[in-house]
Amino acid sequence: MKTDKPIHYLVDYVPPYFNVESIDLKIDLHDDLSKVTSTMKIRRHPDGAEQPLFLHGRNQVLEHIVLNGVELASEKYQLTDEGLLIEHVPDFFE
Repeated sequence: MKTDKPIHYLVDYVPPYFNVESIDLKIDLHDDLSKVTSTMKIRRHPDGAEQPLFLHGRNQVLEHIVLNGVELASEKYQLTDEGLLIEHVPDFFE
């Protein structure tokens, strides 16, 4: 049986660089679209020093990002086909 999914081995496991302490989702469902507003509190794991934040997600349309009360300029993050990458984040943020 062939599968297109990658195989992950336990020996390659790396703990996450960030811990999500809380998440609040507001979901608005409509016939033609869904809008999700996410508010998260995230803390860097001690072993994750200087690691970027990557949030997996496909087919996203991003309206804006607010980090610790400040809206991020578009050059401060990258939205890819696989998710959202923010290169520089503090050790704790929401």
